[in-house]
Amino acid sequence: MRLPRTARGLSAAGAALALTVMLATGLDRDGPVTFVGDPDTGEATVGIELDGGQAVFGASVVRNGGDRAVTLRGASLVGDVPEEAARLAEARVLEFREHGVDPVGAGPWPVDRYGELSVPLAGYRLEPGVELELLLVVDVIEPGHWRWPRNVLEYEDSSGTAFRATSDLAFELTCSPAATCHG
Repeated sequence: MRLPRTARGLSAAGAALALTVMLATGLDRDGPVTFVGDPDTGEATVGIELDGGQAVFGASVVRNGGDRAVTLRGASLVGDVPEEAARLAEARVLEFREHGVDPVGAGPWPVDRYGELSVPLAGYRLEPGVELELLLVVDVIEPGHWRWPRNVLEYEDSSGTAFRATSDLAFELTCSPAATCHG
């Protein structure tokens, strides 16, 4: 098992502690849900320019490759974006193939019928073999250029074992200074 960059260079005791914490929290546990088409380099970015309001990051698609259903618990955008500037307002999921629509990528929220076709992520039961689009809705509060280099999905299996899947697909958002932002 490879330690994340933050654990490299630690003493043996520090590395053992970091490994224990990762295993206890499910941070490095391989689970059945994976991001589909996740970039290998961590350099792919989906972005949008917005005049304020809400934006959606919907470029992440996940698939349950296991043989049992899992329950989704939460999602987050990871980055050094101040919460008073822009923050995750809502996490939703959409079975895009079932509804005959394509993943949205990024755009102002709501996008077409995606709001009415999607459901809240927390508590959603993802069946084996099913692919979902994650719709991460962001409140844009202040003008600026914001970037989240990762997004994370937390879920658990029927035994209650927690897992975390991470995508290196970045979301970039620019709200112009002349814009009327959401907050």
